[in-house]
Amino acid sequence: MRVVAQLSFLQIVLFQILLIPRYPVQKEAQFFLPVKENQEPGSFNMTNEKSKVCDFSSGSLSVFGRDNPVSSREDKFGTKLDVDKKEEPTGSWISNNDSNDNEVKHCVHFTKGLEVLTFICPKRNGNNYKGIEVRPFNCFEEVRVQHVNIKRFSNILKGVYYESKETDILTIRKVFIPPTIYEDTIFECTCDNSLTFQNGMMGSSGGNPTREEAGPTSGAIGSRGIMRVHLKKNFIFGCDFDHTGSSDGGHSIIDNRRKEGESIGEDEFSQEKKSAFSKFYTPSEINNLKEKGIIHNVKITKREVYLGLICPPGYYIYPSNCFENVLYENNIVKLKELVSHDIKFHIDNKRRMSFATFTLKKNENPRGFTCLCVSMNTTLHNQQQPLQVNFEYNNYESFAFSVHMGYLLIVLLFMILCF
Repeated sequence: MRVVAQLSFLQIVLFQILLIPRYPVQKEAQFFLPVKENQEPGSFNMTNEKSKVCDFSSGSLSVFGRDNPVSSREDKFGTKLDVDKKEEPTGSWISNNDSNDNEVKHCVHFTKGLEVLTFICPKRNGNNYKGIEVRPFNCFEEVRVQHVNIKRFSNILKGVYYESKETDILTIRKVFIPPTIYEDTIFECTCDNSLTFQNGMMGSSGGNPTREEAGPTSGAIGSRGIMRVHLKKNFIFGCDFDHTGSSDGGHSIIDNRRKEGESIGEDEFSQEKKSAFSKFYTPSEINNLKEKGIIHNVKITKREVYLGLICPPGYYIYPSNCFENVLYENNIVKLKELVSHDIKFHIDNKRRMSFATFTLKKNENPRGFTCLCVSMNTTLHNQQQPLQVNFEYNNYESFAFSVHMGYLLIVLLFMILCF
């Protein structure tokens, strides 16, 4: 008490300054709104991307080639298919026997999004693949979820985009996995050759032949190849201004499922409110706020950074290739000028969404930046307010470091005053 009584007013103020945490303040800069120019919609517009591949076409599922190694070659999209079992893009390969003693081979991948996956299955030809099938038939449009239910992928993951390619001997499916994963999920696609037999026979019931049907010389049965993908829960620093659950900017996932005749439970209604984004707005909220515009500040508080921006219908992203280009001090600059790390981008102007990811160093806080959603009705004579997102860094490790330093200074100051 004696020491406290002797403290001067200046010393008390100094203590208060040290005890109050200081947060960076983002200026709410106003930008001249650009007039929309003609923009071509994008699809697989990604940079620094290495495709992860499950290739079952090398003979590993064949009646006579169960032990064949998985090969490495170029796919028909021009992507290098490094599908040797020891290479990273193929995931983990596991062989096991199911209850019917048919060999099953799993190609397993783990992802938090911002990756392209490729699934390759041989088509029916010759005796080795006479009964082969892709299941679900329209994988990746539909996938098997949690080993049981078949669901439309766009009803599970917002922003998913897939392509199909057919050759004379191959079925090739490619899918972009966005980082919009709000809960852990497992999905599968299967290249099923278990209905192909050494003598080309099929059972009378349409399945595996009995011993009597197959005969004593038969016994070799094709294998099943399962691509199993573990989607890992993610967190996106950014704004979803179109939180309808829609992957294409149209009706919500729940509305789409109603149209398909599915019954919707209360728990699934609550799921539509979930999001991987740090902030999201529903269409009704956008409609109520669009006259004033929206300015939202996003604090990036982790070393592993996933950025995201989704604009509502009737708006477009500005700069058009945000996050590759961003607004900094009223100028358009490259994000790489502000962040000196490898950055992976995905830009889809058709769906009005953009993503980026990179990893910061410990205690690193680069300069902040801005991206906008601009109304298509904006003209030189009709300047409508944009939806503005300011990104600023508050790396949690840096904050913890500064707090610890603050307490250290307080202790040192007490020691000086007491002695």
